[in-house]
Amino acid sequence: MGLIAPQTSSSFKGTYHDIISPLKKDYDLAIEQALKVDHQIYTEDKLKPFAFGNSPALPGITNLITSPYLVITNIYNLVKGEITGRHPAKVEAGVKIVSNSLGFVNALLTTLKYAITFKLMIAMSVAITPILLATGLVISCLEIAVHSYKLKKGKDFQKLITKDLFDKMIPLKKAAEEKYLNRPKTQRFASYLLKQVKSSKTQMEKEYGKEFVETFLSKLNLIKNYSHESSKRSDMQIRTLVQETFDDYNRVFCLNTFKNIHKEFMKISEKRKNILIRKANKNFYNMPYEKALAKSLARIQNDFKKKKIKLGSRVEPWVAAEFSNKYNAIVQKLESTSINTQKSGIKEGARVILKMREKSNTNQVLHTYGIIAFASILTGYALSTFVPMLTILPVIFMVVATAYSMLYYLIKKGVAESRTNNFDHNNCIPNWIKWIGSKFTTSKAEAETKVIKATNLTREISKVRRLA
Repeated sequence: MGLIAPQTSSSFKGTYHDIISPLKKDYDLAIEQALKVDHQIYTEDKLKPFAFGNSPALPGITNLITSPYLVITNIYNLVKGEITGRHPAKVEAGVKIVSNSLGFVNALLTTLKYAITFKLMIAMSVAITPILLATGLVISCLEIAVHSYKLKKGKDFQKLITKDLFDKMIPLKKAAEEKYLNRPKTQRFASYLLKQVKSSKTQMEKEYGKEFVETFLSKLNLIKNYSHESSKRSDMQIRTLVQETFDDYNRVFCLNTFKNIHKEFMKISEKRKNILIRKANKNFYNMPYEKALAKSLARIQNDFKKKKIKLGSRVEPWVAAEFSNKYNAIVQKLESTSINTQKSGIKEGARVILKMREKSNTNQVLHTYGIIAFASILTGYALSTFVPMLTILPVIFMVVATAYSMLYYLIKKGVAESRTNNFDHNNCIPNWIKWIGSKFTTSKAEAETKVIKATNLTREISKVRRLA
């Protein structure tokens, strides 16, 4: 079908109602459905388009090796266009290109500065020092800006997943699970929780509903009263009530947290929906039907993907992919009327939230660490600029910066990107080294296979000869 453009002939009304109107109705329905639900399956690789530029551009001589690779990789990712339109990840990639390019220049000049320090190239000192200081200052300022922005966004995200009561419920549960129930301890924890709930009752009612808060307070009061030494309630009754109260809170906490994250990182806002609908209508009247539909749907999917990438930058791409893919299934379990299904949803939901919190906290530590590292380097460069006698400081800071960079890399790869709660040393090995290792292992395995086949063939030949 050709372009669907406005016609000026008298037959336009008939044509519109007979041909264009049904097509437009189907088109609008497809766009409406696409804006409601994101049916894409996400993977870690899909949500980290510019992950190669994550390491800090700390000044140091190692940038002679790493910077060219990082610059080329980020330029390739930007040109390839894994995400279209404006996005913080693309801005960060652009900043990384600039900072890593300057990092290479800085590393080159630092190498020369070492030579000057050891009186090998004294004549070049006057020319090199100002450029070295300028590149170091610019790199430090750019990286401080990036880490400060990420730190702020990380704090905003943590407000969605952090509730003090979620952690404060755990001591009560542990006390109830002891081999011999400690009633005074259980009573003390229940009283503490009652005070916490009453102090934040208005906020909790807003988040979880008035009915739930009243029921929750009632159960905490029962636990407190049942825990008296003089109470006739059995230990088993108290344990059961504590577990039930714990599950009730965790269910609404997980459900509320999941929906908050969904609203922020999985749902397109009404304002953005209207923009996408206007663009879709423009496509409909200016393109062939199939092309218009494909382009409009791709644009909508791109918007969903951009939001997931933002989530991935806060909690690691693989955690964001897991949350996105499991969201609907876990929410259905949490909203189920079956107690066993709810418990399954609570277990899965709490595990995902705790994983998000752990990775978010690690990234926050890295951003704070990055700001401190670059601030110290910036201070060194500033002192070198205003106090000529301290021009040796940049050289000292280059050594310190290299150590900073190495530690940052180990924390990022070994802790933040680890799939377990332990340090993943294997994840710290660069992919190109793993690739060489796999080739070597494959070649060794093939050689061993050939030897085995040759040995077997020799045995078969010997056997045939003996029979002959």
